[in-house]
Amino acid sequence: MGRIVGMENIVKYLGLSESTVMENIHHKGLPAEKKSGIWEVDQAALDRWNAPDPGEARGVKPKKKEPAAPAPAPPKKRSRRRRKSGRKK
Repeated sequence: MGRIVGMENIVKYLGLSESTVMENIHHKGLPAEKKSGIWEVDQAALDRWNAPDPGEARGVKPKKKEPAAPAPAPPKKRSRRRRKSGRKK
């Protein structure tokens, strides 16, 4: 195995968006490093990192989207009638 050089190639290899790859680099320990402004990753280390751990889901693979919950009903509008002033009883 070798090195995967360039964000575009890393994105293609993982099948994820660039923003998801960056999130995984910064928050989930994806083993990439930036050299002279170019992202690089060792393919074997990436495969080990991306392998499923027993009993633990990394959440790297794109998940199926669940249907969104329906939006709550808007609040009822109150009437803006003015009360008549000086009512006679």
